[in-house]
Amino acid sequence: PAFDIQVQPSHIILNDSAWNISQTNINYVLANKTMDICNLKLNTDYQSITIDGRASESATDSLNVTLENINLDYLLSYTEASKAISILGPVTGHAILYSVFSAPMLEANARIPNGGLNGVYLGDVIAEATLDRENKTMLIYGQIVDSTKHTVAVVNGKVIPSRNKWWGLDITCNGVNINFIDFWTNKIIANPQGKAYGNIKVEGEDRLVWVTGRALAQDAHITLPQIGVTMYMTDSIFLDSTAVRFPDIAVYDAYGNTGLFTGVLHHENFLNMRYDLRARANKMMVMNLPADQQSFFYGQIFATGDVHIHGNEMDCQIDANAKTEANTKFHLNINSTSQASNSSFINFVQPDTASHYLLELLQPKATKTTTIARPVSRTRLSLQGEITPDAEININLGGESGIKGRGEGNLKLVYENPSNDVQMQGSYTLQSGKFDFSLANIV
Repeated sequence: PAFDIQVQPSHIILNDSAWNISQTNINYVLANKTMDICNLKLNTDYQSITIDGRASESATDSLNVTLENINLDYLLSYTEASKAISILGPVTGHAILYSVFSAPMLEANARIPNGGLNGVYLGDVIAEATLDRENKTMLIYGQIVDSTKHTVAVVNGKVIPSRNKWWGLDITCNGVNINFIDFWTNKIIANPQGKAYGNIKVEGEDRLVWVTGRALAQDAHITLPQIGVTMYMTDSIFLDSTAVRFPDIAVYDAYGNTGLFTGVLHHENFLNMRYDLRARANKMMVMNLPADQQSFFYGQIFATGDVHIHGNEMDCQIDANAKTEANTKFHLNINSTSQASNSSFINFVQPDTASHYLLELLQPKATKTTTIARPVSRTRLSLQGEITPDAEININLGGESGIKGRGEGNLKLVYENPSNDVQMQGSYTLQSGKFDFSLANIV
């Protein structure tokens, strides 16, 4: 018997997109197990898939599949992998399948112009694939070539459908843009820039994806959004199936001041990130938060000492024990938090009745609380510092009132966001500066 199927023009809905099906004939002959497909075309907008030819047991019969501008991210959207990875660029290519109903053989080639990963351009991707019938494995070879015609990566891979849909890619990096990891780490380590050199292995099985290997990050920099500091480096980064590790990396800030950075990012397929980062600074910039009159603190701090940042995507703990250095300009907005009005932060060395009276009037009475914009939901900052005259301290008492000066002392500051709880202990002696105040349009 034979089955002759007449397909009329129609459409189907896949993942909220309408795909058109062209008119075609499909003929299947049961006796010799042959299926003829006459130019079956599926298309939506600019994407299309065309299937034409004969599927049978014979090695001389072939089925041709042509892809035009297929969005791989669209295909990934059907899988859990879409939560962990994003592919940039449309695929155009051609595949020939031989002896489909006996021992299938495959030849395929594809191209992704302006391809990228996680929204970051990497280069033009050129790939070839063949089917290893004996091992029931699809073999993949590819290259990534950037806009200067430089090969930035060579890819060798396998796909084994019978092994829980396992696939693996061995990637030799030769100057790959590392910014694509921002997709996974931006709440902890943001805007990574630089070029990667080394060997990376990317594997997937069913709904899981993991990355292992070692890469040299050359002329690279990363930003710690919790403190706003960018660190520059050229050193190796290690990846395993559950973590990204930074082992004792020499770093420097935008002014050339040096330090040592070490840390680890734990993850579950690049989800549920947890981190433990440490920096030992030598006159480095350790805080760089933009001016914000609604924040309790902002400014730039240069220091010598230790900084420890740890937590997860919802909670961040920052501990620092350091001595301030030159170019530090630090602002405290006592008026930005209600808790500040419950404590007396300032005492005059030579008390004066009028001065104490003015200070009492200037103590903020508002109960309104504000939060500091942070990429994490809860932040706890604990600063233990030796304040030197190199540091300029600005204390806003509300309105145009405030103290600006230099001095020395030892202070411990604990701040919690979004509760806006503030604790300050220690002493600070103002050696030079000025005290400005304004009183309800009178002064």
